Amino acid sequence: IFFRTALSTMQYQPLPTLQRREQAPWMQYAAAVAAAVGVVAFASSMLPRQSSSSQMWTAAGTATRPMVGMQTAPLMYRTAATRSADPAMMESVSMPAQSATQTASIGPQPGANSPLLAGGWMAIGAGVSLLVLAIANARQRLGAVPMQSVAMPQQTSMAMAAVAGYKTPPADLKLHVYDHCPYCTRVELFLGWNGIKYERILYGYGDMEGPKYLTGKKQLPVLQGTDVYNPKGMIGLPESMDIVAWCVQEYGCVLPPTTGRSDIADWQKRAKAPIAALSRPRMIKMPYRDWAMPEDIEYAFGKWKKKTGFVADEALAQTPALLQEMEVLLEELEGMLKGSESVNPWGLGMDDIILLPDLRRLTCVKGLKWPAKVENYVNKSLAYPAMQCVSYAPLAF
Repeated sequence: IFFRTALSTMQYQPLPTLQRREQAPWMQYAAAVAAAVGVVAFASSMLPRQSSSSQMWTAAGTATRPMVGMQTAPLMYRTAATRSADPAMMESVSMPAQSATQTASIGPQPGANSPLLAGGWMAIGAGVSLLVLAIANARQRLGAVPMQSVAMPQQTSMAMAAVAGYKTPPADLKLHVYDHCPYCTRVELFLGWNGIKYERILYGYGDMEGPKYLTGKKQLPVLQGTDVYNPKGMIGLPESMDIVAWCVQEYGCVLPPTTGRSDIADWQKRAKAPIAALSRPRMIKMPYRDWAMPEDIEYAFGKWKKKTGFVADEALAQTPALLQEMEVLLEELEGMLKGSESVNPWGLGMDDIILLPDLRRLTCVKGLKWPAKVENYVNKSLAYPAMQCVSYAPLAF
């Protein structure tokens, strides 16, 4: 019973890069220690113990000792001190003659009233264990230690709590991003779901020098702030997945890892071309700093044409066929959503962070028919209070 109690309190121990503690750690360990103390106390009370006194053999060859196992019932409950002081409770026992200086210790005797002592220790251990668990549960219900379920993180704001061993996000946290960039969106989704506030700094897509100041490369996203890890020679931490992993480790955020679902990966591979063809000619019309200057759009068109042969006018002309193709793919995706508002039944996780940026880009396409479940999934994932990357739907054309 005690070990089962101890194990039950420790079943949600945090994995440094995956999840945060569900209970304050001192409560978990206190309950485990209390249970262990009860077990040890029980075992020790049942072991035979050595008498604290030794008897001196007399030259006459006799010794006196307390009677063991032959007292009447009323005498069994007297203390050792009472028995020692009561001549009536002593008897003389004849022994073989020994040297006057030879001593012998009374042999091992079971502890007095061992069952009662064991029962008392068991009661104390159980009481302390249950009390600690009750306090932990009460603190969770009252909000002192918020319940954070890996199974359904979307049911809470996932706001950061003061969890021992984790840092509090600094007030000067900055995230350098392009609004349209799917890798930047990954980080913004993660920070928004976890209620982490930050200053959002946007750059023109054709700005060659701004991002280079941070890392030496035209590379975003970059997380910057007090105590944020900076690779050598950089001002901030680049790479979307590195940023997510670092925040999980340092701030105790919740993020179930990717499951490697092949059906989602295959869907993204097949949807990549129509998503790009539909979103790119419209994305550049969105009123964000990404496209504030003509050189930003020129840089994007040149890059896209070089890599994939993309031409905006040709893509716009194919809109009816592309819409039809995309709607079929979205219907297919609806059957892959195992959760009510997530890819998997246990809630938002890394699989969603990888998928949602593509779906967000599609919200700028007017006339696209969304399956109800997929539309709800996208809208809810972008509706968290701290979320700064939003749907393009109000601006769609």
